[in-house]
Amino acid sequence: MRLEIVLEQEEDGTYSVHCPALKGCHSQGTTREEALKNIREAIQLYLEVANEKARRGIEQQPKSIVVEDAGMTEKRLLPVSGKQMVNTNRW
Repeated sequence: MRLEIVLEQEEDGTYSVHCPALKGCHSQGTTREEALKNIREAIQLYLEVANEKARRGIEQQPKSIVVEDAGMTEKRLLPVSGKQMVNTNRW
């Protein structure tokens, strides 16, 4: 996997680096090499956490329910006898 990173030298000579594709994935280093090493580690940890969250989310999903008439998405209420209404959805 290839991800773009942004490496910037700060006024004090240190380096800050972030990965725009991964919101909140930032790092820094006293040298360019250290900053690059640190962002690689930050990206790896970010992706591990995201993968674990996705896995837990899938495991916690309720069982699927099969609906035979999946094309029926709109609810229609038809008058029956004046004020009374009937829902025509077939679930």
